[in-house]
Amino acid sequence: MVSSQAPDKTLTEKMAPLARPVLKAGDTPRALLWGHVIVVVDGEGADAAADFASFATSDTATVAGFFEKVKLPPTTTAGLADPKVAGDTFTTDWTEKITKTATPNPFWRYAGYAQIESTIAEQVQAVLVGQSSAKEALAKAAETAKGLQK
Repeated sequence: MVSSQAPDKTLTEKMAPLARPVLKAGDTPRALLWGHVIVVVDGEGADAAADFASFATSDTATVAGFFEKVKLPPTTTAGLADPKVAGDTFTTDWTEKITKTATPNPFWRYAGYAQIESTIAEQVQAVLVGQSSAKEALAKAAETAKGLQK
């Protein structure tokens, strides 16, 4: 947890989730979904692993207990409604202000998604430091990203 590692032990009391700013009033704030993942690999033991993954992510008492230990919110409505989670103001504010309108990263479906994100970040940086125009940077990022979409 952040407060146990921060020099200022009251840091979490000073934090509040805020939705990203929007261009015009009434626009929907944008954010990327994120979280922890349990992966089941096909093969020997896959059925038992799938049962475990289902239990670990959908059993309300289990997800609430995990939340108490690591403060990562559950991904189910029932898990979020558990009193141990719902009683945490930061998490309920985060869920309402950020997760409510979050969407998956459109590049996650590609094996080279990390490289696509890096390319875009590099081109944004080039614009911010005056090494490229926005139009040039966008064209370069798009060209590189297209080659990575396989």
